[in-house]
Amino acid sequence: MVRGRSWLAVCVALCALAGCGEPPPPAPSAVIRACPSSLCVGDDFATSIHLDATKSAPRLTLVQAPPDPNEPPLKVRWSFSGSAWLFDDDGVATQPDVLVSMAADRPLHVGLRVENSAGGVSEALKTISVTPLDEQGACPLPAPIDDSSDDCLAIGPAGL
Repeated sequence: MVRGRSWLAVCVALCALAGCGEPPPPAPSAVIRACPSSLCVGDDFATSIHLDATKSAPRLTLVQAPPDPNEPPLKVRWSFSGSAWLFDDDGVATQPDVLVSMAADRPLHVGLRVENSAGGVSEALKTISVTPLDEQGACPLPAPIDDSSDDCLAIGPAGL
């Protein structure tokens, strides 16, 4: 019987050391809105891409809700790989709303990491694609749209 109690004491001690019982912090919702979501090959930094994380939320929800004005702002961090890129207008990687341009020699992979005040973290990924020129050497994409419209693409945690 003593052995059973010793085993129980060891299990309780291991559980306490491992942090059992403390749930992880609630996850925020990371949402990337990118406009345009594709450029023609060889754009060579001519077109600005609007990246917007302002639809991200401090708590993960199934239905988008306006941010609570009493909630502390999210910490935002953009990351990029693939095509060469530049921030436009003195943008920085910690702003929720930035303009970037790219060489468009290959796709640009955009990452967004958001952290809420509880320490919860969520990430979203978006690829700015590159469209080949048509047979006449012209860009087949339509002119850039007003990025305040719903035609711009928003990518959230599930890529939807």
